Amino acid sequence: MDIENIQSTIQRIAARSPLPRELRFGEFGSVSKPSSRDTKNGTRPTWAYGRTCTRRQIESAELELGAELPSDVREFYKQVGNGGPGPGDGILTLEDAVKLTPPLSKHFPHKQMWSNQSLHDQSTHKSIDLDRGMGSVEEFQRARNTYEQEKFPGGALVIARDLGGEFLVVANGPEIGNVWRNGINEIAPLCPSATMPWSFDYSNTSVRMSFAEWFKAWLQYADKLSLSNQDG
Repeated sequence: MDIENIQSTIQRIAARSPLPRELRFGEFGSVSKPSSRDTKNGTRPTWAYGRTCTRRQIESAELELGAELPSDVREFYKQVGNGGPGPGDGILTLEDAVKLTPPLSKHFPHKQMWSNQSLHDQSTHKSIDLDRGMGSVEEFQRARNTYEQEKFPGGALVIARDLGGEFLVVANGPEIGNVWRNGINEIAPLCPSATMPWSFDYSNTSVRMSFAEWFKAWLQYADKLSLSNQDG
């Protein structure tokens, strides 16, 4: 990662006020205790990144997850910050990422967009049966777990979230280092990021983005957007 360029761009954006609504982050809040980037009342952090992680913190997270983080993810947490502004609701703190991520020791098997309408329909039907008093919670949970396990068994770090799903960085499998989208939309529930954080490879091409490329693309977008807001 070009750390010097990233840090100067971050400082440039942070100096612009007010920032546009699209660059707000922290809407979901933290899944763990408030971090160093939270506001005093815990509602929303300022446009800044948390204190960088130590090597010991990163190694401890990797031990808990069961595998090493991709090198550019490690570099981000060590030199940019422990979570902060980014695609969706922002880059998760390392602590939150660990809490939300299935074991990295598991294999992320996918090489192209994944969808299984049959498994999805089974889960949906079990949910409808449950609402009608015709099924059991156990049957629904079994169907849902089967779907979710085939979709995302592990092997990828949850790096960011938004209302439509999660962004993942693959750490174990053929797509190692690449960013994927784990969405709630059944049309394309799991697919790679392509040329921008919100563009996805629905056509099974070979276009991919590493975490460093993905974050850089978003930061360039944020820089332009914050500048245009000043001009307006």
